[in-house]
Amino acid sequence: AEEEGVNCEFTVMDAENPEFPDDTFDVIISRNLTWNLPHPERALKEWMRGLKPGGRLLYEDGNHYRHLVDPLFKHHHDNMPAPFGHQPQYMLNVDTSAIDAIAQTLPLTQELRPQWDLQALIDLGFTETQVIEPSLSEVSDPLSGKSIRIVTDFVAAATKPAAAAFSNVTAAT
Repeated sequence: AEEEGVNCEFTVMDAENPEFPDDTFDVIISRNLTWNLPHPERALKEWMRGLKPGGRLLYEDGNHYRHLVDPLFKHHHDNMPAPFGHQPQYMLNVDTSAIDAIAQTLPLTQELRPQWDLQALIDLGFTETQVIEPSLSEVSDPLSGKSIRIVTDFVAAATKPAAAAFSNVTAAT
C-alpha cells in the first residue's frame, strides 16, 4: 500500500467484536474469514457499523468445507486436481480430521453460499449487494449424471446506505 501511495491502516482484531468506532471506514475488505466464524452475522453487522455511510464492504470467501455436508461438493472435492483438497501428499501427511471436525460445527459449512451471504447482507440493510467473480465448477451429479455448476469461491460486495438527507427533520402538526 505504501509503495502505491495508498493511505490506509491495517488492523488486527476480533472480526465479530471489533473495537473501532462507528462510521470509521470507507472500505472494509476481508479474505477467507467469514466461513470460519461461529457468528458470521454478527461480524457482518459489526462491519456495517464500522463503515461510513456509503462505505463499501468487500469480502472473498467460498464453500470451503461444504463437501462435509453436501454430496455434490463432496464429489467435486474428491475429484479436484492437485494441489487442492486435503490429499496427504499435499498436506505434508498432516491428519486433517481435526480441521474437518471443527469445520463441521461452523454455521457456514451448512449454508449454500453465496446465496446465504446475499440474503444476510440484504437483511442487515446493505444495498448494492452483489457477487463478483464467482468461481464456478462443473460437477457431475452422482445421482442423475447431469452436469451442475457449483460456486466454490466468490467475492461479496455491498454498500452501507448513505444517511438520509433529511433524517433530522421533524414534522410539525
